[in-house]
Amino acid sequence: MAQSHSADETTLIEDLYPPFHTFVNPFANGTGWSREQMVRHMYRAILSWGYEHRIVRREVETPEEFMRRLFRRFPEQQESIATLGTLYNRIAYARGKVSSSELKPMTELWQWLVTKTPSVESR
Repeated sequence: MAQSHSADETTLIEDLYPPFHTFVNPFANGTGWSREQMVRHMYRAILSWGYEHRIVRREVETPEEFMRRLFRRFPEQQESIATLGTLYNRIAYARGKVSSSELKPMTELWQWLVTKTPSVESR
């Protein structure tokens, strides 16, 4: 039986999880974003990507717990996904900074996410 959503529920879902293909590549030249903004953007993008792959962050999960569930499902990206969780926690909760070298796995993760998203061109 198909599940129906009310217009309000659909709007809320679209606000929480916009389609992954609508996210700009944070590593493209010219964004002018700080490293911390890139990580926040990556985190939001991976939440949407996860939703599209039927892996949704539960309300009671920390970002790192959600990342663990993701990399269990996609072990080939375990290190990059775990790094994203660590970096996001650092900037969201500890107000820490991100170094340039820590972004390298994020650029590779972005490309992998794009390749795992059907009919999406790299932005």
